[in-house]
Amino acid sequence: MRRVALPRSRTLLGPDFPGGGFPIGSPVSFGHRGRTYRGEVTGLQPRAATVVDADRSEWDVPYSLLRRDANAPEPRCSLEEVARLGRELIRRHTETGELTPGWEFGFNLDRARAGVCRFEERRIEVSVSFCHRAGPEKVEKTILHEIAHAIVGLEHNHDAVWNEINLRIGGDPGSCHDVDHTPPRWVGRCGCGNRWQRHRLARGLRRAICTKCRGAIRWERHVGGFLGNGSDAAATPAES
Repeated sequence: MRRVALPRSRTLLGPDFPGGGFPIGSPVSFGHRGRTYRGEVTGLQPRAATVVDADRSEWDVPYSLLRRDANAPEPRCSLEEVARLGRELIRRHTETGELTPGWEFGFNLDRARAGVCRFEERRIEVSVSFCHRAGPEKVEKTILHEIAHAIVGLEHNHDAVWNEINLRIGGDPGSCHDVDHTPPRWVGRCGCGNRWQRHRLARGLRRAICTKCRGAIRWERHVGGFLGNGSDAAATPAES
């Protein structure tokens, strides 16, 4: 059970997803080879949670082996509550004729966006970890944001046509990307003290420089919880 990469999966998650009971940051315990370990949940996967123990070692722990500590935080919104809300909102806008029939609601494990409209699958999803940290009002606005995408179609993205529908039905006018609801996988630092956080490290960023001090950025794999806000300074790929 020591840190092992699990295969990526587009598993369709519903309100019965076992990770729904383990918000990011939850103190947990688990047994392995006759020993009990304690740690903190830092990520959710389809079949296991990523847990960092007291020695800062990472584990992939199957949900069936995890035990929540008594003082673990409760999710801001349960997946059952969000699923009922999502289905009701889809039903409501389908009955008005705005939304074509056949759309479904579900969840995903996105780390850097709150919601997504999957046009080919006709499925609206919100992130499990976003539900854990966001309140009911924010979750509802995010679902409506994605329903607006489903109404206007893929070609409109966040243009004026989409914006008009989104505002009319009460959706979140902001982007559902770059939402801080999971710890970053990578942290970059340069000589002047600026810091960047990324969930994915694009190839160009591996040789990026800070546009403030022109120093090289050193990227390190982050192990643990949230870091707070990163730097607003720009980073650009270094010239070859």
